[in-house]
Amino acid sequence: MKLTYRLLILLIFLSFSLFADTVRKIESITYRSQQGATIALIQLTDGSIWKWSPDLYSENLLRRWAEGDEILIQATNHPGFSLKNLNKPHFNPIVALSFNSYPLYPTVVSCDNCHGVMELSDGTKWEILYDFNKRTLHHWSVGDRIVAVKGIQGNYELLNLDIPHENRCQIERLMEVTPFDPNIQLPPCIEEEEEALSANASFDIIFCFSMLA
Repeated sequence: MKLTYRLLILLIFLSFSLFADTVRKIESITYRSQQGATIALIQLTDGSIWKWSPDLYSENLLRRWAEGDEILIQATNHPGFSLKNLNKPHFNPIVALSFNSYPLYPTVVSCDNCHGVMELSDGTKWEILYDFNKRTLHHWSVGDRIVAVKGIQGNYELLNLDIPHENRCQIERLMEVTPFDPNIQLPPCIEEEEEALSANASFDIIFCFSMLA
């Protein structure tokens, strides 16, 4: 009973730590002119800077955004990403991650396509929520840069920064995940078992032919 209680406390602590790491707030917003156009640089508390290039009719739409507003990064059906201000959810600008901010985010270090489990270079480990995302996982590679965010429905989402919109649809740029529980023993992979059986069968056939010869 005491062991179960300790494991529960550990899971709660890990979930809180993950949540804290995925909460981002506005640290500053600065504006500059570039070739006669206004560029907004939105810096978040994780150190990343996102660039927004408004059209003539949208330049003033971020004036009400303020330091401390909570921001959710989202994948969209457009090039770039969307910033959703949870304190002022009236306008979601389409933004681009600045070049120097790219290395801030962790990379994929391992992908278990059979069980749908992924580990990142920051030590976090994630399990996909839906089986259809296993197809998405096959398009992700070791070394891809990943942004972990808290989803609208309380789940977590992983956004892949290395899959351009032009080549992939939105569904292949993100996956809904949950923190992986290391205390749960994964079942044997069916694909691996089938490969092993096939290999053994091939060996038996070769052995039989060699005996006949």
